[in-house]
This record gives sequence, C-alpha cells and structure tokens, in this order.
Amino acid sequence: MRIRELQIERFGVWSDLNLRLSPTGVNVFYGPNEAGKSTLMRYIRSMLYGFRPQDERTAGPNPQPLRCAGAINFDHTGREYGLRRMTYPGTRGRIQIDNVEDQVKAEALLKTFTGGTSEAIFENVFAIGLQELQELATLDGEEVARHIYGISLGPDGERILKAQYASERESLALVNPESHEGELFDLARSLHAVEKEMASLGDTTRRHAELTDRRDQLAQQIQKSKQRQEALDYNLRATAFFERVHGPWLKERNLRMEMTGLPDLRDFPKDGLQRLEELDQDLDQFDGQRRKLAEDIARMKRQSDVAIGDSRLEDHLSVIRHLLDEQREVKEIERRLEERRQTGFEGKRKLDQHLADMRGKYLGSLEGSWDVRHLEQADTSPRSVHAMVERAKDYRAALWRRSQSHKTYKRLAVAAQKRQAAFEDRLRGLGGLSLSQAREHCHRRLDELDQLLQLRNREETLQELLAAVGLQMAQALRPRDLPLYFYATMWFFGLAGLVLFLAGIYSILFQGDNISSGGFGGHAAWIAGFVYMLMGVSCGGVTWSMKEHFEPTQLNMGAIQKRKSEIEYELEDVRREISRITNQNHARGGIPSLHIGSLDVAEAKGAGKIVAEKKGDLTELDVASQIRGRLADFDRMERDALDIDAQRDRLSKLRAGMKERQRRVGTARRDWCDLLKRLGLKETLKIAEAFDLWAKVAEAKELWAVWSADQRESERDERIVGDFRTRVDGLARRIQVRDGKAKDHHELLLSWDQQIRVMDEARAERQRLLREIEDSSRSLVDLDERIADRRNRRAALLTRGGASGRDDLVSRLRGYQRLEELRKLHAVALLELETATKSEKEVAIVEDDLLAFDPKRVEQQIADIKREMKDLDTLQEQLFEKLGRAKQEVSELENDRRLPALKYDHAQIVDQMQRATEKWMALQMAAQAVEKIRARVERNNQPEILKHASEYLDRLTLHKYQNIWTPLGQRHIVVDDEHGESLKVEHLSNGTREQVFLAIRLAMVKDFSERGVQIPMVLDDVVVNFDQIRTEAAVQTLMEFADQGQQILLFTCHLHLAHMFESQGIEPIWLPARSGLRETKAAS
Repeated sequence: MRIRELQIERFGVWSDLNLRLSPTGVNVFYGPNEAGKSTLMRYIRSMLYGFRPQDERTAGPNPQPLRCAGAINFDHTGREYGLRRMTYPGTRGRIQIDNVEDQVKAEALLKTFTGGTSEAIFENVFAIGLQELQELATLDGEEVARHIYGISLGPDGERILKAQYASERESLALVNPESHEGELFDLARSLHAVEKEMASLGDTTRRHAELTDRRDQLAQQIQKSKQRQEALDYNLRATAFFERVHGPWLKERNLRMEMTGLPDLRDFPKDGLQRLEELDQDLDQFDGQRRKLAEDIARMKRQSDVAIGDSRLEDHLSVIRHLLDEQREVKEIERRLEERRQTGFEGKRKLDQHLADMRGKYLGSLEGSWDVRHLEQADTSPRSVHAMVERAKDYRAALWRRSQSHKTYKRLAVAAQKRQAAFEDRLRGLGGLSLSQAREHCHRRLDELDQLLQLRNREETLQELLAAVGLQMAQALRPRDLPLYFYATMWFFGLAGLVLFLAGIYSILFQGDNISSGGFGGHAAWIAGFVYMLMGVSCGGVTWSMKEHFEPTQLNMGAIQKRKSEIEYELEDVRREISRITNQNHARGGIPSLHIGSLDVAEAKGAGKIVAEKKGDLTELDVASQIRGRLADFDRMERDALDIDAQRDRLSKLRAGMKERQRRVGTARRDWCDLLKRLGLKETLKIAEAFDLWAKVAEAKELWAVWSADQRESERDERIVGDFRTRVDGLARRIQVRDGKAKDHHELLLSWDQQIRVMDEARAERQRLLREIEDSSRSLVDLDERIADRRNRRAALLTRGGASGRDDLVSRLRGYQRLEELRKLHAVALLELETATKSEKEVAIVEDDLLAFDPKRVEQQIADIKREMKDLDTLQEQLFEKLGRAKQEVSELENDRRLPALKYDHAQIVDQMQRATEKWMALQMAAQAVEKIRARVERNNQPEILKHASEYLDRLTLHKYQNIWTPLGQRHIVVDDEHGESLKVEHLSNGTREQVFLAIRLAMVKDFSERGVQIPMVLDDVVVNFDQIRTEAAVQTLMEFADQGQQILLFTCHLHLAHMFESQGIEPIWLPARSGLRETKAAS
C-alpha cells in the first residue's frame, strides 16, 4: 500500500488537516519542535492498527476524553482505496474501507493490505524515531528478532552447534585430562588388574582341546547316522507313493493320448455352419443385381452421345459468358465517365485559384514561381512533417539548455565565491599556521594529556594501595599459643593408649594358650589399649589442627614492608613524570584556535595558554575535550577545502558544457534551415511561420492529388470501355455472325445470350443422364464391395474352422464333439491323480519313473530299506553312550572358569580401549572440522537480511564498515570495518551504531517488500546524529531505496536536512509553522 493523502478530522494537536503525498519516492515533512510531527507518525500507526487509550485523551494532568477521527487514501495493487477510522467505545476505533462497513470484513481486508504485519513489527521496523534507532532492545523483540536471528543461519547452523557441543561433551566423557577421569582412564586401570590376575593362573587349554575334539567326532558320527536314517525313511515313503500313484496316472495318460489327434474348435462360433449358408445365399442375390445395373449403364451412355446446339457458339461459350458478366459494369462505367468530365473541370479551377493565392501571399517565401510541377516535387509526407517537428524540437531544446546552463553557472559561481571567502577567513584564525601544522600541534598536546590522565589514575591507585598496606600493618597482632595443660592432656591420653595397646599385643603373642582358654575375656586388655590409642591419636590430631589454624595468622612483616617500599618508589616516579609533563606543557604555550560559530579563543602562536590553563577549575579532561573539538573543526575545514576544489571543478565542467551547448544551438539552427531549404521554403528562424507555409503547400498538393486522381480514373474507365467494345467486335468476326459495327454491342450480346440459354437446357438434360450413369456406377462398385466382403467373411469362417470346404467343416465339427467328451473324462482322471499325490507332498515324481515302474522290484527295495534302518538304530545307541562320557569329562574340566573368564575380560577391555581411542581421535578431528565449518558458515552463510543490511551500511558509512553478521547460535550483531576487524555493535560510536540499525531496518523492509508486504516506511529525525558527509550519504541511500518502489515518509525539524532533499528535487511538505515562515519570507 502507498499512501496518497492524509485527512485528519481530529487527532492530537491536529484537526481539519489534509496532506497530499507522493505515492512513490521520499516524502519529507519539515516542522520545528512541537509542530506535530510525532503526532502524524502516531496517526499513521493508529489508522492502520487502531487508536490507543492515550490517543483518545487530552494531554495534561487532568486528561479528558477526546474523539479521534480521520482517513487515509492509498493505492494497493493498482487500485485506490479509502480507509476511515473513528472513535468507538470498547474498540480501537471503528473502521470503514470504501463501502465495507462490516468490521470483521474490514479488519480482514486491512490485514490483507498490511500483509499480516503486526503492530510490533510496524513500530520497530517500519515506523521508527531516534529513540528506537538508538536502542538495540527494539531489535531483540521476539517477532522482530525472528526475522534477524530466529532463523539465524538455518538448520545447517543448528546442526553445526549441536555437533560442536556433542563433540566436546563426548570427548570429556572419554578423557578428562584435568581430573584424570574418563572412560579411557577407567579401562586402563581395569586392564592392569586383569593382566595381574591372569599371571597367577596356569594353562589348561591343551587337555580341554583334546576332549572337545573327541566330543565333536562322536557328535558328527551320530549326525551322519541320523541323516542316513532320514534318507532311508524318505525312500520307503517314496516307494509306497509310487504304488498308489501308478494306476490313476496310467488312466490319465491313455485319455490324453486319445485327445491329441482330435481337432480343437473352441474358438469356432456355435452358429458357424448357419452363418456359412447365409453368406452363400447373399452371394447369389448380389450377382443378379450386378448384371441388371451393367445393362442400365450401357443404355444411358448411348442416349448421352447425342450432339448439343451450334458448335461455333459452343467453342466461344466461356468468352461470351465473361462478356455478359462485364456488360453491367461497363454500362455503369459509361455513366460515371460522363459525370467525371463535369467534376474534373471544377477541381482544376480550384487548384489554379489556390496556387494563385499562394503566389500572392507567400511570394517572398517561395523558391521561384509555384505551379503543378513544383507541387509534384514537394515533399508533404508524414515523414517530412515529423522531420520538421523533430528539428524544431531540437532547436528549441538547445536554446532552453543554453539558457539553463547560464543560470546554473551564475548561481554556482556566486555560491563558490562566498564559500571561498568564508574558508579564507577561517584560515586567518590559525595565526599563520598551516592546517597540517595546527593539527600536528593539537595531536601532540592531546597525546600528552592522555598520558597525564593515565599517570593521574596510576597515582590515585598507588595512594590507595599504600593506605591499605599501612592499615594491614597497623592491625597485624600475633595470637597467643595454646596453653601447656592442653598439650599435657593430649599426650597423656595418647601415651596411655599406646601402652595399653602394646600390652594387649604382648598377651596375644606370648600368652596365647591362656587367652584362648579364657574366651572373649582374654582379649579385653588389648582391645581396651587399642581404644585408648585411637583416642590419643584423635587428641593429637585436634591439637595439630588447632596449632595450624592459629599459627598461620602470624603475618610476614618483612614482605609487607618490602611491598610498601616498592609502592612508595613507584609513586614517586609517577609524580616526577606528572611534574615533567606539566612543566613541558606550560613551556610550550597554547593551541591554535579557530573562529567557528560561538567558539572564539583568540591566541597567538606561542603566546598564552588554552582556556583550561587560564582557569584553575578546568581539568585535563576539559582541555582534551576542547582539543578534540578543534581537531573536529580542522576535519571540517579539510572537507570544506575538498568541497571548494570539487565546486571549482564543477564550474570548469559547466563552462565546457556551456560551450558544447552553444555549439549544439548552432548545429540545430543549421539543421533547421537546411530542412526548410530542402522542402523549398525560405530559410527562417520563425518556426510558426514555417509550419504555416508548409500547411498551405500541403493543402495545394492535396487539391492537385485529388484532381490528378480523377483524371487517372477517367482515363482508366475509358480504356476499360474501349477494350470491352474491341473484344465484342473481335468475337463477332470470329464466329461470323455479322459485322460487329453494323449493330449495337449490347444488342449483339443479348442475342448471343438467348442462343446460349437454349444450349444450356440441352446440356442440362445430358448432365442429368451423366449423373444417373455415375450413380449407377457407384451402386455397381458398392455391389462389388459387398460381394467381396461376403467372400472374405466366408473364407475367414472356413479358416477359423480349419476346413477347405463345407463338407470338411462338418467332419471337423463331429471330431470336436468327441474331444469335449474326452475332456470331461480327463478332468475326472486328473482329480483322482491329484487326490493320490496329496498324501506325500515332499516326494517328487517324474513321468520316466512311472513308465519304468516294476511291482516286484519295488517290493524287494522296501524289505532292504527296513533291514538297514534296524541296524542304524543299534549303532546310534552305542554312539550316544560314548558321547555322554565325553561330555561329562569336558563339563568337569570347564567347571573351572577363572582363566577363560579373565581372557574374555582382557579381550573385551582391549577392544573397548581400541574403540574408545578411535572414537576420541575421531571426535578431536571432528571438532577441528566443525570449528572450521562454523567459522566459514558464520562468514559466508549469513541471513539474506544481514547481507542486504551490509550493502546499505557500506553506502551509509562510505565504505568504512562493510559487513554485518551474527555469531552462530548467538543474538548479538558484529560489524566488520574496512580493515577486516570485527567489532561488536556496543563498541561503535553512537552515530555509527544508529547507521547499523538503520541499515538493518532498510534490509528488513526490503525483505518484507519482496514477500509482498508494501507498507510505507516512517522515519522521524533518524539522521540527526550523522555528520555532514554521512548525512548526505544517508539521503542518497534513502532516495535510491525509495526508487526501488518503497514509499518513505521522513519527518525532521532540521532545516538543512529539508533543503538537502529539496536540492535533490524533492519538495518538502512544510507543516503549518514552517509554512508561515515561508510566507513571511516571500512577503519580505
């Protein structure tokens, strides 16, 4: 949406205000403080999102209800809409869009216009003032931050962060070098313990291997026996199965053999024989019809051969018909010729009169005496008038550009002279120093003041340290030692316990028999001694702990005194350096000053001091601030010098341009005169007179063209009539009717027409006979096709039956009936065979085995199989007994599982250590790779919004800062300067930080625009903290941004900013206070 007009009935300080805006580009609103600019911003927000409670109350300590109402007109998708909103209780205002008063529909339509953008997005992105621009918090809101940081670097960035954190966590779980903990350290300790335990056990592997081999051999023999037994059982079942299947199979085979030689006519239709008889009857009927049609055709051909009319007229029939067709047109031409002879005389008279008038009025402007020949040669085509218009336009444009160049040069020359005089006046304020010398002097003094400030801070720090050391020495007191009776008590309990403990040990070692016989009571002495000893050790530990607690409080006075001396020496050095710098500054003298605005500190070189040195209440910080202010003045002077040089270059270019424009004026004048001469007109610089003369010549040429056209039409008509009469006479001579001149041409054509009509009637009868012959011929062809179709169908029917004739077909049909009977019997036989084969699904049968079936041989095979199966049962019983004994021996040997368990544990630990080591190395390599990927992603894969913001920041800062990016997974902004150094936004100056935030908002508005959200951008004095150069860059950037289709509303209270836009061709909107000022100036 693009706003065209603001209509405020009542809102804040405004009432009955109408402002028309440009729907494209930048709209600049200028007004002094308290002119209502912020109220206009709130009004635009309220019209889009509704009134707030403070909008509907008056200002002051006792607010009163206020009824707000207004409207805006805007364009959206090429159509103009009107939005009106007024105060309504319980809502944020009742809205109406065009004729839509339903609030639900109106709100939905308004949401469509704003692209679903929330009020928070509008206030923090589209409508911002200086306060919002200075605060980073306005970009940290959840909805706004989602566009900048929320999607951050996408799912790839999220995976990189997760991978990095997971790699660090898993590496510490494997190896923690600080605490010597982790999975690898634990596995190393476990491996050492297992190897130590394995060394204490012997080797039982060989015996176990022998028993295992024997057990395996017995198991293999048993397995082979079982396999043989299963094979014999399968053979026994297969032989019995052959006996059951052989009978049904033999029956099925005999039926199948009989069916082989019979014809299979399943595809032959059931009524095929009847259809064959019908086709034979149709063929007989069609043959009779064909003979009758052939006789009729021969008769009609004989009748059509009779001759028709006079052969002489027949030969020239087409020529006569053509002349008859032309006769009516020729009569019309003869009538028109007579009329055109009368009008030709009148047109010639008008043309002669117009030429006579031209010779009388424009005699001096015409080349020679004008007549019909001159008119014929004159060029009055659209191309010639277009050339005259273009030459006239070029001539007038060249004159206008020359005039504008003179005006611009005079205005810029006056401004350059004034600016040069002001700059020279400021240079005289330096007291004879050059600008570079004054700057060097100020930088030297500023460095000395910075050093002096650092020394002052160090002096204060050393004084505080010296006071703290003195206080520490004053409060240092040595605490009292523990009393002697405390040590005596502790030693008494300790020695008593030790004596009793030794006595108890002596009783156990040397009086063991007595102690054993005494039971538990014999151990009482040494147990009591052990208890006393523990009590003594506890008392000794308490004594040592208390001694260690009190004795460290005895301060080392020597070290403190040494530290105090060092501080005093350093403090003396600092004070001497301060004194040296101060004396040096007094000896060097003051700083060159400028006369700029209200700052006027007039000092001569080397005579006097700066204001801070004259007034004792000023500090070094005040002096440094004044020096920095003067350095800033020097910077402005350098920029002014560059601007003056640039202005001189521009004036030089303008002078060259004026010469070029003068040359273009001469060229345009010469082209104009050459064109007039080429058209036959007198050379004149009066463009209107030349065009008037050209119009008269064009009018005369038009009259001549009309008369010439009439003459040509008359000549053409006379040629047509003469040609017609010549052709009629020639035709009459060729057909030898009579002399063509003895009778009127039209009457002669009438007699020919009557004879032709009689011939046409005879020809029509002949055509009728020919049509009947053609129809009969088509019927004959149709009969031939039908006969061929019946013969083809009869042949196809016999082919489907596989017969050569009707008798052969009848024989094959009888054979097919026998085949159907055998198929039914064969199906029953197959069912019996299938029932027999279902009893043994695992036995496979081939037809060769059934053909070779012998009942006696099969009976002998069954007896041999049963005998072999009985022998195998006996052998298996013996093998199972041997296998049981072998398993028992292996089981007894395997009960001792210590060594295998240790070997297994050893192998498991070694394998785990190898996997853990490989995993740790892989994690280290992965961590390095992820770190490189993270750095590359942070630099190259920033969100599109920050990429566009970097482009805008580069323009706003004149290439000083070139890139904006955010670290992966964090919500703060980093800016890269021209040297590639990265700075957090908090470390930038206020003006640069505002430029960063402005660039980000421009990028966000562009992103919304690309997604179809077209909302005006409202700015309130956002460039007030920019310097002159960056302000100009900001103005240029905003204008280029608006040229891309974005509407911008800029509010400002700074007149120079309004004039800056005005110089770029944008007329500011002067709010009422400024409008009054402009009217006053105009009146004066």
